[in-house]
Amino acid sequence: VLFRSEQAEVRYQAAICDPLSTDKRKDHVIGELIELTRDQPLINMILQNHLHEVHPELSAAAIRFLVSISPSHENNPGYFTDERFVEKLLVWVRSPKISLFRLYATGLLGVALLDKLVVDDVVRTDIVGLLLNRLCSGDLAIVSNEPLSDQHELEIRFLLQSLSSLGDYQVVLGPVFREHCVEYIFHLLQYGTDHNRVSLIFDTLRLVCALMTHKKYACVFVDQGGIQILLRARISPYLDSVMALCSFGLACISVVVSSICQLPAPVLSAYVNYLLSLLSSPQDGARRDACLFFSWAFTCRAVVDVFDQADGMRFIMNLLRVPPTIQADSQIGTRLITSNALLALRQYLRMKLMLARDLIEQKLGCTASSLSGSRCMELDEGSVESALSFCYKYWRIALPLLSTCFLPSLTSIIKSDGIRIILKLLHLESEWNMPEVSGSALQILYLLTVLPHTQLEICSTALESGEMGMGLILQAATSGGSKRDPSTIKNALSVLVHCVSRVRVCSCSSEATCACPSDDSQKQMRMLARTHNGIKVLLSLLRYRSVPAQADSVRKLAVHALLGMSREPAIQQILEQLHVSRILSELVREPVVATNVKDHQEFRSYAVDLVARLSGRTSSAVTREATDPATHKIEKLNIVARTPISYDEKELLQLMYQHLLSQGLAKSAETLRQEANLPLPLQIHKSPIASKPTLSASSIVGSAPMSGLLSPSVSTSTPSSSSSSS
Repeated sequence: VLFRSEQAEVRYQAAICDPLSTDKRKDHVIGELIELTRDQPLINMILQNHLHEVHPELSAAAIRFLVSISPSHENNPGYFTDERFVEKLLVWVRSPKISLFRLYATGLLGVALLDKLVVDDVVRTDIVGLLLNRLCSGDLAIVSNEPLSDQHELEIRFLLQSLSSLGDYQVVLGPVFREHCVEYIFHLLQYGTDHNRVSLIFDTLRLVCALMTHKKYACVFVDQGGIQILLRARISPYLDSVMALCSFGLACISVVVSSICQLPAPVLSAYVNYLLSLLSSPQDGARRDACLFFSWAFTCRAVVDVFDQADGMRFIMNLLRVPPTIQADSQIGTRLITSNALLALRQYLRMKLMLARDLIEQKLGCTASSLSGSRCMELDEGSVESALSFCYKYWRIALPLLSTCFLPSLTSIIKSDGIRIILKLLHLESEWNMPEVSGSALQILYLLTVLPHTQLEICSTALESGEMGMGLILQAATSGGSKRDPSTIKNALSVLVHCVSRVRVCSCSSEATCACPSDDSQKQMRMLARTHNGIKVLLSLLRYRSVPAQADSVRKLAVHALLGMSREPAIQQILEQLHVSRILSELVREPVVATNVKDHQEFRSYAVDLVARLSGRTSSAVTREATDPATHKIEKLNIVARTPISYDEKELLQLMYQHLLSQGLAKSAETLRQEANLPLPLQIHKSPIASKPTLSASSIVGSAPMSGLLSPSVSTSTPSSSSSSS
């Protein structure tokens, strides 16, 4: 049984790239053997009768058996939770006598340390220093690159497996440098490469991955030629997952990424191209971690340049193509890969924005280029908003430079049908229940809609289900009670603001021409928003309170979008009849949360501009009156007084007929119907006109046109219409 188990595990590891992937063992011989040996009485008999150093050969065979049937954490038997057994195992490992029993005890310790509870106990002992000393001291065969015996190589692998579970603890770092572990690891990787020992390289890189959590080790690794050694060690696709994980660990530390970008250009190019090839690896883990590498490494311009030269966007877009049917056992892995690919794309576009800002600063003569190839940039939301504000300030200069930076990648995205893919992922978020997917997708759309000529394409693109981009954006903005993540709402509103609002062009940027979106495309996007219940969604978000801390920023974005949409006369008329001015005058008095002063000030500014546009007054007059409750009635009277209204005679008679019926004057109503030749009651459409010329929200915020209003419709012309821009 021992022999068959060991041989079956060897064959399994040769067939499956990741020896720790337990979910696939059930389909191989090793899985059948593990099931056959789950008999607890058999295990208890081995533990009680055969693990004694009195009978070395029998004990070694027994412990080899336990190692062979416990290849992963999921198959760990219950005795690992027994503190007495773990203590006994440590005693066997500490034995100064070199023997097969100690060898396989070290292997069993490596399996036990896959349990985090066991690790927490073991790391406090002297076992770390002992294992490192055995691994690194006096092994001349590795240093001289001489062939190792199978037993010696197995001992090294067992030591590496045990240390890889302990390597991310701070207490390990001191012994690692004291035992010159950095140099020895390089020797192991070189030996494995020269002698084609794939499993040895795999176990060595697992330890490297654990040690990458320490900034000091990661810096030393790169400075002493670790990247070049990794490139030489890529001798088998079996190593894809651990190579990607190791690279992700390096990319998490900005100073290390800077060091990598300072390597000779051929080395950097080879390394980035290798990571791009891992995006097409058959291993889920390799694709997942390679995406994470790029999401962190895109903070450096040098990585972005190599990525562009290799047409890296094509690899990212291929990852985002979700297959129509996903097997249940691969759903989680596929969704994580998709989420990480979106994250990488978002960071790439953010870096492009930073490059555009750098070009604008150079053109203005503000400063020399601040984006050297190896310098890491901050790509958080604050940096993005700061860069966008700068671009808007100098919009006429910024737009051509933004197009220069974004156009190649945008062309690749459109060529790959990327806009439809991103919208489809936004649609799938409700099914996947992964807010990070919708968050990244919306942030990508937010960056793409900075360019005016992409806005209409995004809003008008339709999925196979018939849903359009504008509808999906508004659907993401719908609060849905307290279920919707406020960050998703804000991201969706930010995209909408880009699509329906014009950029306020500063007078200081007049030295260059600006290709703003045409009036026709702007009108189409605003009417698309109206058709998809955009007015209703935005008005509901004006009173958003589900997450009080985010309410002021949500309201600010909602009123900004309304301000942009109000440039259309038909929408302006609707907002007037819905008394939006009165709603806003109630909301501008104070913020929802007292600390959100900045958001409330911006909300107040947009609200004042919107009220001024709807009422035909100046913004200064609105500001004075907005917080005065006595102005509510004056506001209403002014609107009514300035609104010329006319009625179609036939429809007016129909209204009179309905009124007589409602008052019980049936005979009079019938006389009127006959004399005026009105249609029968079943043919009369209910008129929306009441005694006062007001409109209900349900009749005008939906997708249907205002065909129910009396003709001619209410005029929107005012004596002094405001022309403020949004």
